[in-house]
Amino acid sequence: MSRRIIVAETRSPLDPAGNRPRFQPRADVTPPGPGRALRLPVGVLRWNAPTPTLTVIVKVTLTYGVGCEPIGDAFWAELAPEQPPLAITHELTHPSDFVPFKRHADILLTGHAYAPLRPSAAGLGASMTQIDAGFSVDRLARDFALAAPGAHARLPLAGELRRSGDGMVIVDPVGPMSSPDALAPQRWHDQDFDFTRYNTASPIQRLPSIEPDAIIRLTHLSPRSEELKILLPGLAPRVLMNPSYGDSTAEIAMDCDTLWIDTDRETMTLVFRGDIEIASFDTTMVGRLVVSLESVRHERSVFDIFRDLPHGMFFYAVEPEDLAPDAAPIPKVTAELKMARYETWGHVRAPDPALSLSLFALISAELASKREPRAKVLARHDLDDDRWTLEERAWAEILAEKGAENDGAFAEELSRHMIAARARLAAPVPALPALED
Repeated sequence: MSRRIIVAETRSPLDPAGNRPRFQPRADVTPPGPGRALRLPVGVLRWNAPTPTLTVIVKVTLTYGVGCEPIGDAFWAELAPEQPPLAITHELTHPSDFVPFKRHADILLTGHAYAPLRPSAAGLGASMTQIDAGFSVDRLARDFALAAPGAHARLPLAGELRRSGDGMVIVDPVGPMSSPDALAPQRWHDQDFDFTRYNTASPIQRLPSIEPDAIIRLTHLSPRSEELKILLPGLAPRVLMNPSYGDSTAEIAMDCDTLWIDTDRETMTLVFRGDIEIASFDTTMVGRLVVSLESVRHERSVFDIFRDLPHGMFFYAVEPEDLAPDAAPIPKVTAELKMARYETWGHVRAPDPALSLSLFALISAELASKREPRAKVLARHDLDDDRWTLEERAWAEILAEKGAENDGAFAEELSRHMIAARARLAAPVPALPALED
């Protein structure tokens, strides 16, 4: 395999809409922290178009199930607590994520349609069940029916049960269509290659692109409601490429070309894809990829994304060869990954602290008292030396900026908390328990 590509990913946003609350350096305010440690699946594919090209693939899975935040008559889709990995399969239930480029965006549905909660004799009878279902994604809308003998509370979207509105004609599938080319993408492409061969949705379920804040409506495609209106939260990954040498940064334009709705699991999977020309397939000139899931309404600057990286996650991008049955596991801890993290500490600005001012003062006092080993003190506060070093640098930078403001009010506030913490630690130590206790 060619040289592995390192991914440096910032933490995910803090709320469903992707907002990161502004940091307030006051003692009684708990900082928003670096975000959830929710690592997105990131993969790369080397191919030619016909020049050597690197495609970056980022997969984002959302949930619209119970507990999602309502807004009027709709619900926000939220980041799912588990992010399924990138897949390369030979089954139509889930076409491969590792395709180099799609000419159009695919909208795919799998799962079941659900009979009305109050079925009529015509909708759910003893001899025949017909479910009139439909969906829309922004301006694309489709209605269809499913019919099967007998009484059923739900019918599968796959198979030969689909009918047009009059119940007579079998219509195009709502899930992936048979496409051997999409299941086994090519590595080499001619100048006039037709990239629509990598689309797996029916032509009537394709869009130029899928907007990160699209409005989605489902009819009889949920076990909880006959009509669901779902708002995508406007989250999209930004991908920046740093070369191995120099300080330049190239942004890779990412486009959402796959929306896969699983009506049973109540999940929506969005696949973002972007490509960049490279000098050769060994990618020796690619230093790292920086990935940050951003709100399209509150997008951060490149400066702030790089500033946040010390709190981020560092790992190797997945490649198709890694998913072979006999492939070795991708290394998770290496000296190269550790050094990649330390390189981000050279940013001119420290990241925002994750500890409140009062907690920072308490831990500082505990460490200064040396009543316990340093590692034990940090572990009790869910810290290690690296994280504590970042906190020290962050608060020192804030003190330098704000120490003289308002006649030194901020520095005085920090001093009060340090004195209070030391006073607490100076309290008499209780007698040690007896051996029998």
